[in-house]
Amino acid sequence: MPSLTLTQFFPRLVGCDDNFHKYDIFKQMCAAAAGAAPAQKLPQYSFVEPRFTPELGLFAIDFPADYHPPHNICRGEQFLADVYQSVKNSPYRDKILLVITFDEHGGCYDHVPPPTGAAPPDPWPKSRDGSFDYSRFGVRVPTIVISSYVQPGTVFRALPGETPFDHTSILATVRDWLNLAADPKNPFLSSPRIKSAPTLDVVLTLDGANKNTNWPDITANCVIGDDDKSLQTPLNGLQHSLIAGAIRQNSDNPTDPTTVTQSTVQAKSLKTYSDALNFLHPDAP
Repeated sequence: MPSLTLTQFFPRLVGCDDNFHKYDIFKQMCAAAAGAAPAQKLPQYSFVEPRFTPELGLFAIDFPADYHPPHNICRGEQFLADVYQSVKNSPYRDKILLVITFDEHGGCYDHVPPPTGAAPPDPWPKSRDGSFDYSRFGVRVPTIVISSYVQPGTVFRALPGETPFDHTSILATVRDWLNLAADPKNPFLSSPRIKSAPTLDVVLTLDGANKNTNWPDITANCVIGDDDKSLQTPLNGLQHSLIAGAIRQNSDNPTDPTTVTQSTVQAKSLKTYSDALNFLHPDAP
């Protein structure tokens, strides 16, 4: 599938194809024995994304599994439940910290305005056209932290006057856990925004003696109707952008402005899931 991470950062990820795998490989690694070789288990850091476009599976068409409108969000619920169950059933789940978060708030109304006073990031404290100042935090998004060492029912947020948690809290947590700041190959970790972000270790309040062993089973209690399985479902804007990214990846010069423009036009000419499947899998029967 076209991974959002892969298409957005393709020029920097050339030669890293071995780091991208199908979701089935994630589940397979979760199920490895606790004493299995490291290569058979999850790597130190795994980033799991849903399927954003229709894909041809082994036996049937795999429909998108994300929360993006205008689709049935039940697909996202089912995918998230499956990720959780894979970690919950892992023989080495005590070694896993599962962080579930979102890249945006989904357009839902929020009565709390985004606060100001954020440390602006490097290298640009403002947008390139100067119209937006990054010294403001973004809109609120939900984040769930799951571990054997989190007290069930914990609700955490920054205290008044403290720097709020945000997406860079994940980067700061990984930085401290793996001591990445000591490696000169990671200069971005010295960005003021990341340096000031609170880390997620504050919610790991349990230890080996009193760790949580009661991980409940979770299922997505919703139904996907026949209308949501139609290949005539219109593609949304995100899917068009992913297909455009896939087109650029297969070109000789992915960053050329003309290539970018042409890929966008070509992607927008595709209207439905059926169009996308025929385009992405032209040799399929």
